[in-house]
Amino acid sequence: MKTRYIVLAVIIVCAAILATLMMMGPKLGLQTPPIEAKAMSYLQEHNLINKDETLVGFKTINYYNYDKAAVITDKRVFVYDNGKVFSIPLNKITSVFVKNSQLGHQEVLISAQAAGVIGFDVYHTSVPKLLQLLNVPNTIVKYTDPTATKTAEKATSGSKI
Repeated sequence: MKTRYIVLAVIIVCAAILATLMMMGPKLGLQTPPIEAKAMSYLQEHNLINKDETLVGFKTINYYNYDKAAVITDKRVFVYDNGKVFSIPLNKITSVFVKNSQLGHQEVLISAQAAGVIGFDVYHTSVPKLLQLLNVPNTIVKYTDPTATKTAEKATSGSKI
């Protein structure tokens, strides 16, 4: 009986710690203006937004601070990670791949051929808003389902050609 209470107490303490950390850290979803003040401060301190750009979307990639994020302006989409910035102009985007992943997240890969590829995860409910912010035509958006690919691979792995 004591073990049961100890386990319950540990679970409650862990849940309280996790809740506290989540409240202290950045918002994890795709944000549109107004963007949280700490994120705006980080972007301004590190001169990540050009003077001729307007911020339209922000998605932190780090659970604890703002040193990794995906940012969408009216001119480009970029990801920064510990001082490194990878950027694609919105008018150069050639394809967007939306790939189902785990726990309601979807991996989004944004390609501009010569300008490279940017990828990050968003909640599945944020994908339509992200596509709207990117202002891309539906014809260049491709949805992939890794479970369908794995099922097809398993089905053909035993066959001989």
